[in-house]
Amino acid sequence: MTLEGVLSWNYQREASKNSVAYLVGVKGITNNIIIQSDIHDTIDKRFVEDAISRCWSLDSNNIQVTVLGTLVTLSGRVNSLYQREEAGRIAWKTPGILSVSNDLTVEDEITFS
Repeated sequence: MTLEGVLSWNYQREASKNSVAYLVGVKGITNNIIIQSDIHDTIDKRFVEDAISRCWSLDSNNIQVTVLGTLVTLSGRVNSLYQREEAGRIAWKTPGILSVSNDLTVEDEITFS
C-alpha cells in the first residue's frame, strides 16, 4: 500500500500509516505523505531547545540543536534509545518543522563488575 498526500504535522503522517498498517491484506506500507507546514518562516532553534529542556527524561546539556530553514538536526549523546527517540519526537512537535535528522548517539553507561 502506498500513502500519498500532504499534511501539516508529522503526527498526522504517522497516524495515517498506523491506521492502515493492520488492515487485512496489507503486507507493506510506503509512506510518501509530505509534511507541508502552514508556517513558512525559518524555525528559531530556541523553540526546539526549550522543548527539549522541559523534558524530565532528557539531559539537554548533551543535545545540540541545529536549524537550517525548516530542517532540525539533533546531535550529541544520550543514555538510551528511548531518550534518542523522545528527543526526535519533541523536535517533530515544533511548529513549522518539515524534517528532523536525529544524529544522537546512544552511550550506554551501564557497567558490569
